Amino acid sequence: MTPMAVYYLSQTDVARELEVSPDAVRGWRKRYPRGSAHPFPEPDSWTGVDEVTADPRENPRENSRSMPGWLPSRLAEIKTWRDGMPGSGARTDLA
Repeated sequence: MTPMAVYYLSQTDVARELEVSPDAVRGWRKRYPRGSAHPFPEPDSWTGVDEVTADPRENPRENSRSMPGWLPSRLAEIKTWRDGMPGSGARTDLA
């Protein structure tokens, strides 16, 4: 019996769903890492991880060949994260 495939959203897929550029998603992940005040949701999978690295989250540079993936069911969580980004909305320093 063949195991069922699990499908994940790439950064490009997430960007398309949020109607932003893939660079925006990449930037958010760097600007809002785990441990920050508003961390971007952690990926559910990594593809192309070096055996030496084992887990790219342990490597501050993240292996350039590793690609994060999120389960489609987490898209609502990512949208909620984006809606709660610090600084979203109108400027308040123009008074």
